[in-house]
Amino acid sequence: MQRMSWIAAAVLTVLIAGCHDTAENREARKETGEATEASQKALKKEAEIYRERMHEQIDAMDAQLQKMKAKLKDSTKEFRDRLQPKIEDLEVKRDELRKRLQEIETRSHTGWQKLKDELDRAYEELRDAYNRAREDYTGGA
Repeated sequence: MQRMSWIAAAVLTVLIAGCHDTAENREARKETGEATEASQKALKKEAEIYRERMHEQIDAMDAQLQKMKAKLKDSTKEFRDRLQPKIEDLEVKRDELRKRLQEIETRSHTGWQKLKDELDRAYEELRDAYNRAREDYTGGA
């Protein structure tokens, strides 16, 4: 029993000694906090640049889509009927992607990376659908 008390006292002494608020510990916590803050700022900047780039790409694609829709009015009914569902699908995908881009502000580091991967895939799907619609449009106009 005395031996267990001695061991408990030794363990408690080691724990207390390790928890002292020394200048070295304070400096380490400060540096860790600064590094965390710098990392968060860099991540936020990266996310903002990514969001802006994605919006630019979507806007450019949307401008081309609007031109395509305007020219579609002069096409045959059969051609319009074939292409209109594809255009509507593109608009839905575009709107969903824009909505998902708003989530960037609220994501943590790990959440941001996952969201970025999901957004990249969604943009690739939108781009591929747009390219297929454009090929149909130029091939059948």
